[in-house]
Amino acid sequence: MVTLKEVAALAGVSLATASRVINNSDNVAEKSREKVQNAVKELGYYPTDITRALKNNSSRLISVIIPNVGNAYFAEMLQGINDVLSSSNFNIIFCNTDNDIKLEINSLLSARTKGVVGNIIYYTNDEIAKVIKNYSTYLPTVVLSGSQSKTIDSNIVYLPFDINQPIYTAIEALAERKKEIWIFDDASRRHPPINKDILTRIQIQCNCSCHIVFSSAMAQDTYQICKSNIKTKEFGCIVRNDIQAMGVIKFCKGSTLEIPKDVEIISYGNTSIAQSNSPEITSVGPSGYQIGVAGAECIISCLNAIENTLCNYENSKPLLVSSIIKRGTTL
Repeated sequence: MVTLKEVAALAGVSLATASRVINNSDNVAEKSREKVQNAVKELGYYPTDITRALKNNSSRLISVIIPNVGNAYFAEMLQGINDVLSSSNFNIIFCNTDNDIKLEINSLLSARTKGVVGNIIYYTNDEIAKVIKNYSTYLPTVVLSGSQSKTIDSNIVYLPFDINQPIYTAIEALAERKKEIWIFDDASRRHPPINKDILTRIQIQCNCSCHIVFSSAMAQDTYQICKSNIKTKEFGCIVRNDIQAMGVIKFCKGSTLEIPKDVEIISYGNTSIAQSNSPEITSVGPSGYQIGVAGAECIISCLNAIENTLCNYENSKPLLVSSIIKRGTTL
């Protein structure tokens, strides 16, 4: 790859002069400008977008850090981010971390050297919050997975949404009819943990009993956990993803339990899989796509903000309402 230094050497000018010509500066003698332009043509030199961005601080590159794009919830979250950013002429650098804290930290710390102007991150490890707090003075950062609704400093913002609120909403909905509720959380810990104090309060208010078990995102794993743990003939079930829901459905079919008469199932995230299953799976939103859209709109607002005043949280709230999307697995 031809460098600017080679262009300057061929033109017989200083590197600074060659740089001014490339960046269309007026402070260059016409003869020197002509020499540099001829050298550019002869060598086939062209400045990369990233080089220009780093020099002029004008990059439109956003770093997106998400646990697992193989999960439909996060894949659709990434799609929401990309749809908004691309429509505003931003590009993304994507990092799939699989909850590797070292990879998450490295992705944040290396963003500046890649010409990134802002970060969007979904994390579950509290250690990352400390890194972001120290790092955020450099780049605007939007956190999708937090429950805070305020800035930590002038450059960091959490979406105004508790990522576990849909779980609590689903419990309240099921408890109207089912007094025993099983919650299948993600064994890979890709979501922040359920708040036990909130869970206890809901159980008391709704007069229900909740059991939390951990399952991988594999239907067979969820099926085996159901087979080993669930002995009652009538219960509600909340799962972190639609693949887990399929495992519960398989268990019900093998145990002659009717859905939704005996067993009601609500899946987290409202992904496209829920609508293609048979029966279609009742979901609790917002979806990953909606959260991605809200996060992308938030980072754009941060970057467009004047005098370090970050985005207006009210703009995101309509996208982040926790609600039940009723389908075939609930009454």
